[in-house]
Amino acid sequence: MNAESNTISRLLNELSNEVKRLYGFVKIAGDNFGEPAINSGPCGPFAYAFFKLWNQKFIEKVTIVFIMVKNSDECWHTLIRLPDGSLFDGGYGVHSEEKYRNQFDIEDMLTFDIDLLDKRSYGLNREYPRYCPNFSIKVIEDLIVRYLNLIDKNIIFQKINPTCPLLDTVIKSSIGSPTLERIKQVLQDYELPNRFLIGAISSQTLIAVIGYELKGTQAIIKHISVIDAFKKEGIGKTLIQQLINNCTPSSVTLETDDESVGFYENIGFICTPFKGSYGVRYSCIQDLSSYLHSRR
Repeated sequence: MNAESNTISRLLNELSNEVKRLYGFVKIAGDNFGEPAINSGPCGPFAYAFFKLWNQKFIEKVTIVFIMVKNSDECWHTLIRLPDGSLFDGGYGVHSEEKYRNQFDIEDMLTFDIDLLDKRSYGLNREYPRYCPNFSIKVIEDLIVRYLNLIDKNIIFQKINPTCPLLDTVIKSSIGSPTLERIKQVLQDYELPNRFLIGAISSQTLIAVIGYELKGTQAIIKHISVIDAFKKEGIGKTLIQQLINNCTPSSVTLETDDESVGFYENIGFICTPFKGSYGVRYSCIQDLSSYLHSRR
């Protein structure tokens, strides 16, 4: 697999992780107990949304795949065939068809047929009160668009160290009173063993960063910044998701101001105002304990 495919796989797996964080896992006893909820009903609508949005954006197309009960017309699962031949869905991310081959027949829909897709999805527009009651196709489409934009711009996310080129310039906007001495001190603080940095990189250039501190199972966001040219691309949200995937905290906390509080509330943080030294501030928390428990 080449570097481009590796980048695509990493980002699609991040998309899958974010979907699982939204909808969790099946908690009702049965054959699908513990499975990702997105794969227990809404797999057809997810695949259809991904199919449409990917093929609108990229030259190399994806196709829809049905996992069929052997010697039967019963569809067990619906997912995507990526251009490199691997499979993808919202629950397991990028994976091989070997996962299914021994127990199921694999059928590629080489010519798109909306009626067949609707039939094998048991209705593309239905609700899923038993296994995925909070499913929203609008939320899913927004997530897919965000990650496809990252793929299109070839943006990768990786851990960085305090000596990363341009870090001082990128992190500056998230530092209060960012004098040269203050920026230098902030970067030195990230040399401590419980502090970490994750960068977003485009064309080998740092364009965004999140810095956080770990205290036990709690992650505390200290800094998050995206350069102007890449704002409104969902990179800040993805950096927070990267943090969650990297250290699986029980909660993520931070402090913010009036300008940014709406961003955090929109992505699931509970924000409480308090009087700070420089006016109204907000203490924000996202509790992830139930999600982590459901993964075990």
